This record gives sequence, structure tokens and C-alpha cells, in this order.
Amino acid sequence: MIYVGRIIVKGIENLPKSGSYIIVAPHHHFIDAIVFATQIRATDFFFIAKKELFKNKIFSWFLGKLNAFPVDRKNPSLATLQFPIKKLTENQQSFVIFPTGSRYSSQLKSGYLLIAKSSKKPIVPAKFEFNSWGRSRLTIGKPYFIASDERLSKKEKKILNEELELKFAAL
Repeated sequence: MIYVGRIIVKGIENLPKSGSYIIVAPHHHFIDAIVFATQIRATDFFFIAKKELFKNKIFSWFLGKLNAFPVDRKNPSLATLQFPIKKLTENQQSFVIFPTGSRYSSQLKSGYLLIAKSSKKPIVPAKFEFNSWGRSRLTIGKPYFIASDERLSKKEKKILNEELELKFAAL
């Protein structure tokens, strides 16, 4: 990539060999989605992006090329979750989601848990680190499933989010 130079990709062998999956990653850089879309070529991805980004025609075109769909973060609807669940269930594409929702937040939101649980697709933790020109790294962790068939309680969501944060730290 022009902006960061060569990106070292580690753990590519952890990606599921067949079917769609959900890459879950912290969101720290404005190029995060581009990195995932260009560095993991094993499958086609779709993304979620705040609706405000689609107001600029050029940026909207670019987001369309990344297979991004808009979400109203202030008033999220059930359709926001149903769309990725449907696409994942139909194995159309894999999904990349940044559960903090913003580059300026570190608090994980639990929508990814509902999507993974409902679609029965594995979560693949990943992390992009921009270190310096040519020394950036994309690390992909081992996939895991959300096993519960019942609704997740707040406590269970909190525990699963804490476990994901530990997975990010270990990458």
C-alpha cells in the first residue's frame, strides 16, 4: 500500500478454508478497512460504515467499491444486524467489523456477538498495527464460535468482550 509501504501479514493460515466468516478487529486507523480488503485476498468482504461517510460522492463511490453499507450509529435499526446475518448465512461474502465503532473509542460494542451467534459463523480476531513505513503488520488470530443458543446476558456479553480484548492483546 502506498500510505504504509509493505504490510507484513501473519496468521493467514488461521482463516477458515471454506465458508464465510467474521473478522473482528480494533479500529485505530482511517485505512483499516482498506488494509483488510487488500491484504486478505482469500475471500471477498463487506464492511459496515457510518452513514455520514456516504454523503461525499467520491467517498461514497469508494465505500461502494469496498462493499460497505451504511449504518446510522445514533439510531441503529434491526436491519443493521439482519443485513450481515443474511449475507453471511448465504455465504455471499465474509464480514469485517470494527466493534469499537470508531477510531477514537476502545469500548467494544456487542453487535458482532449477535451477528456471529445468529449466522453461526466463526469470529476471526485480527489486528492491524501501523508501525512505520514498511513495518506495519496485520495479524490474524484463530477462529472461534459463539456457542450459546440462548440470548446472551449482559454479563455474558461483557465476558466475551473481555475475552476478545485478550485475543487482540495476544496478537
